[in-house]
Amino acid sequence: SSDDTISYGIKAGLPWATLQAAYETDDLVDKLSIGGSVKLGNSKITVAQNTKKDDAGTYKYTGNSIGAETKITDDLKIDAHLGMAEDSKDTGFDFKQKAVTLTKTLAPGIETHLTWTDYEEKQSSGAANDETGTSYNFGVKVSF
Repeated sequence: SSDDTISYGIKAGLPWATLQAAYETDDLVDKLSIGGSVKLGNSKITVAQNTKKDDAGTYKYTGNSIGAETKITDDLKIDAHLGMAEDSKDTGFDFKQKAVTLTKTLAPGIETHLTWTDYEEKQSSGAANDETGTSYNFGVKVSF
């Protein structure tokens, strides 16, 4: 892109919590992300908000999400996520997503995961179509 881009970011952390923010702007689009996480024993909760708007004023997306992860045993972990987004310039746009992931360590350096994701997107402007879907993902990660 030939657009001039300016980006800023900040992150502050403690052993049990992290806060961070980032801002980016170019000739046409402004983006802002703010989030934080808190550790509670074997668990962690993360919240975030993101906005994206164009300088022409045709859209202003706001996304909010919350995620939680916890270790069930030394080799089994579960993560859950809920995200929602809306466009304040288009009252007919609405997006929701939820996901759950189970991660199992089989041996040092070998990990498997199974993820279920469900989403729903509603749009009312232009030729847009509503979409819904569910996906499943299975993966193996090998590290050495």
